[in-house]
Amino acid sequence: LRLVWDCRVTNRRFRSSPPPSMPSGTTWSALELERGEELYVAQSDVKDFFYSLGIDSALGRYFCLPPLRVSTLVNWGIRGEQKGGKTWPFLRVVPMGWSWAFWIAQRVHAFQAWVA
Repeated sequence: LRLVWDCRVTNRRFRSSPPPSMPSGTTWSALELERGEELYVAQSDVKDFFYSLGIDSALGRYFCLPPLRVSTLVNWGIRGEQKGGKTWPFLRVVPMGWSWAFWIAQRVHAFQAWVA
């Protein structure tokens, strides 16, 4: 199960992300092997990868949940900085659904592969 945010309104506040740099099916069709050569292919999905990528709270404030009464959070045992009224919980990770999410995740993944 993956939580995908509806970021359509928030996405309008950001410029478009650069296009991802990944091959298409056409790229695979252009591969040629010499007789006797073998091609090994692997694919993986990093579970909940977007949600392992932290973002600054200033950016996270673009991705808020509906407001909650601070008293409700206190009743749940959650301590906060606010003394009353309402608070808007926000993400501290890259949300799936944000127009930049895939680009950021791909860059981090490519960097980690390069480091390895």
